[in-house]
Amino acid sequence: MDSIGQRLKAARESRGWSASQVASALNTKLQVVEDMEADRFERMAAPIYAKGFIRLYAEHVGLDVKPLVDAYVERYQAPAARGRRGRLPKPPPLRSASILAPRRPLTPGPASVTEESDAAPAPMSVPGRPPREPWRLPVLRLPRFSLKIPPRALRAGAIGLAVLLLLVLAGAGLNRAVQSGTLRRAEASLSLVRPPPPPYGAP
Repeated sequence: MDSIGQRLKAARESRGWSASQVASALNTKLQVVEDMEADRFERMAAPIYAKGFIRLYAEHVGLDVKPLVDAYVERYQAPAARGRRGRLPKPPPLRSASILAPRRPLTPGPASVTEESDAAPAPMSVPGRPPREPWRLPVLRLPRFSLKIPPRALRAGAIGLAVLLLLVLAGAGLNRAVQSGTLRRAEASLSLVRPPPPPYGAP
């Protein structure tokens, strides 16, 4: 019995078409048509693409599609499925020895509330050297000082602040008065029309 590729190639040659003409009609590469005719379907990306190209090729050259697709499934996909069913499942990964190691028994005393202590781990020591103390952040201590102001000084400061405020307000009022007087004199000097003098012989 002829293979899938042989049947496709025979149908193409019976119509007088070249492989490049079929590739152009199927909108694919010439290498794909040559692989199909040589039964090299494993070069395709996935079985779904192989079955799709077989269907297009068979319809183009006038062959029945179903027998060719069934032959592809029986030859290429069924053995792979049987091989997957015959494989044994992978065993679960083993846990590390630290996880499987038993926990230490609780030591009697008020400090053994839970199995795992919340204290910091002890520093590692090298044989022949004294154990190194754990590093800690330095504690900054600022000097303490207190400022005591007598009541007389507070009253004197309040009086001085009030006097300074009054002087500032008085200076601001004087500045405004000077500015208004200067503005009036300037307007009087700039006026072009002066009032007529009183008539002669007026009482």
